[in-house]
Amino acid sequence: MVIRPFEDGDINSLKEGHRHARLVKAQIPDCYVAVTQENITVYRNWLFKQPQNQQILDYFGPIFPKLTENEAIIEGVFTHLDYRGLRIMPKAICLVLKQDQYKHLNRVMAFVKDHNIGSLKGFYRIGFLPYTIRQEKWVLFKREISFIPINQDVKNKYLELTSSPL
Repeated sequence: MVIRPFEDGDINSLKEGHRHARLVKAQIPDCYVAVTQENITVYRNWLFKQPQNQQILDYFGPIFPKLTENEAIIEGVFTHLDYRGLRIMPKAICLVLKQDQYKHLNRVMAFVKDHNIGSLKGFYRIGFLPYTIRQEKWVLFKREISFIPINQDVKNKYLELTSSPL
């Protein structure tokens, strides 16, 4: 497997029904894909850094914390349906993060829904641990976002979910 920057020809190469086409059009760097030796695109993710803070806010709204110079957020993670269960996501993320331009990062975040066990396990395999919960509330048609520190019950649930076989 090889990691390379996203190219225009990669749009819908994962057979995802243009799920992230709007994000591609927003041209927020940096988007990567993983391809097989046969040049089949099997995976994609973005890695947002501090210089993209305003683009992230403009595109998503306030759903992510503001990034510092040594932080990044992984977003838009998607593995082709035919290649799931092969542990491609953790391998691809490791290859992306090993690039020289990311060696200065102290924290890389990913927000994963608690029912997405496959992604939780993939992130756990490469050392990601929970530290905050993004809570969304709608008040009078306005979304309010807050970030809540993880408590021990949530940590225990995470460890239970990620340590069981997939």
